[in-house]
Amino acid sequence: MKKILFLVVATILAEQVSARYDFYAVCSSGQTLYYEYYGSNSVRIVSPGQQGNEYDGYIKPTGNLIIPNVVSYGGNYSVVGIGDLAFHNCDGLTSITIPNSISQPIGNNAFGGCSNLKSVTINCDKDYIKERARLSFIKNSIRYEVINTGELQVVPLGYDGWGNTSPKYSGDIVIPAKVTIGKTFSVTQIHWDAFKKCQDLKSVSIPNSVTYIGSEAFRGCYNCTIYCQATTKPSRWFPDWNPSECEVKWGAAYKFK
Repeated sequence: MKKILFLVVATILAEQVSARYDFYAVCSSGQTLYYEYYGSNSVRIVSPGQQGNEYDGYIKPTGNLIIPNVVSYGGNYSVVGIGDLAFHNCDGLTSITIPNSISQPIGNNAFGGCSNLKSVTINCDKDYIKERARLSFIKNSIRYEVINTGELQVVPLGYDGWGNTSPKYSGDIVIPAKVTIGKTFSVTQIHWDAFKKCQDLKSVSIPNSVTYIGSEAFRGCYNCTIYCQATTKPSRWFPDWNPSECEVKWGAAYKFK
């Protein structure tokens, strides 16, 4: 009997140690979210398990997620933050809306591995979303990642924050200077492997807003023509940004809408 009681107590203690949240609640869009107290009248969203096992034994949020401004649990609490790894590897999420109540920087890898996000709406201040959050999404067949206050970079189509680059881009890609996802962001960078080995890519049009392109971004794009709104190579484009020597047409503003 003592042995059974010991095992029950040990199990309860183990669950308390492994859990990283204070309470959970179902939001209006139907997903269960986990919260920890963050001040007397506020909370932030966290993952329920420990690092490396964030959702082991728990149901990951999926589908179209609308994060609430306020959550009720014996009282009303303002949702002010999204913690480290909060939605890590929640690859079933297809869209997410971030409320204007967020008033703290979003945590490291909060959205890392959310590889199927097709829509993101950001209603909070853009200062609270940096590259460390690994928030990427697809809009009009291009995948972007939030990198700085009000800035996006173009990343591989299959990008998940952990090195995956499949599937590949194909056809004709026209990169816009700005993208609106609740807030308006400028497209300023192209990731170093964004178009690498995209052998079915026919053309890419790059606006003046892109001031940085990483090393070998167009390696292996042998059948691609690159249309640049700039008249000469900007200084922050890597010298080997186009190692496969795709044809480049400078000052090609006619390709942009």
